Amino acid sequence: MESNRKIAVCHIISGDLWAGAEAQAFTMMTGLNKLPAVDVSAIVLNQGKLVQKLKETNIPVAVIDESKYSFLQILKIAGEIVVSRQADILHSHRYKENLVAAMIKRRGHAVHLVQTVHGVQERLSGIKSLKIAAYGKLNEFVSKRYFDRILAVSRDINGTLTGIYGTEAMRHIANAIDLDQIKTVKSSTETRKELGLRSDELVVGAVGRMVAIKGFDIFLRTAQAVLKSSPRTKFVLVGDGPESENLKKLCSDLGISEQVVFAGFRDDILDVINSLDIFLMTSWHEGIPVALLEAMALGKPTVATAVGGINEVLESGVSGLTAPAGDVTAIANHCESLLKSPESRLAIGRRARLRVEGEFSSEQQSQKLYGVYKELVQ
Repeated sequence: MESNRKIAVCHIISGDLWAGAEAQAFTMMTGLNKLPAVDVSAIVLNQGKLVQKLKETNIPVAVIDESKYSFLQILKIAGEIVVSRQADILHSHRYKENLVAAMIKRRGHAVHLVQTVHGVQERLSGIKSLKIAAYGKLNEFVSKRYFDRILAVSRDINGTLTGIYGTEAMRHIANAIDLDQIKTVKSSTETRKELGLRSDELVVGAVGRMVAIKGFDIFLRTAQAVLKSSPRTKFVLVGDGPESENLKKLCSDLGISEQVVFAGFRDDILDVINSLDIFLMTSWHEGIPVALLEAMALGKPTVATAVGGINEVLESGVSGLTAPAGDVTAIANHCESLLKSPESRLAIGRRARLRVEGEFSSEQQSQKLYGVYKELVQ
């Protein structure tokens, strides 16, 4: 690469959801876009919130609607875009995009490939389990053969994948947030009113896609336990997904439907988090969840399961409280202690904000990512 030319980086991602991978890819791209030595663009395989936000940020984005094109057509169009943008780096984020990137490189249209692994695959059963296992094996094959670097968002994931791909390929670049973008639009009172909650109620909430690995059944069982001693507490679940109806049934079976709000999908997540008194994560595994970083940046005290990358973010007893995964009693005890102490909620929330500022800002992680790119190009 000519010494005076910027490093041209093209990210490719599905973009059908606005989930952790999309949010983190957006943060990566906007962080890199602030660096004068990088030229960032994107290929997104679906219209949606990610495309809208990229356009608002003036990052060039090409949409290849995967519902209208076959895999081979997507491969052809994406390859032409990569060539036209003279991309030095093609950076992918999920299995399908990893395969597209690998085939583009195989055809000689990409110089260096980088992928980010945002989390472990959720556990499924039956035919879905076999399908995911097949995708995993194919992804492992193309990753070993074609990818120059594989980035893990947590040390936990990095350690696991190093055993598969080796130390030369692996790098740890933590999830991060752009603190300048952590802004609320509505007041806490206004958001609560929309959710059917009073401004004087204590509210515990969670945000995420309703899939088994998120442990929202544990969230509901925790709610049942907390309500025995704090019956006026309200609980909010924000998100949608395949487990939604099962969770609503469980809520009814537990007899807590009057105290739990299923808010569904919302595009004002920061406003919702800001309206909570406690942010609760009951996952069975996580990389480094963006929603957790957002809650901490908003100064919200968090109770979370001590799994995966959560242990790397929360200093238990300092910037949050952690408990073993699935331990309803321990999780509920932490919630109850915070509900009873406004002072503790305020102190932990302040330390949580400082923790994010010190370790998980997009500026810090963008510089690390630029270092990976520079290492490959030079």
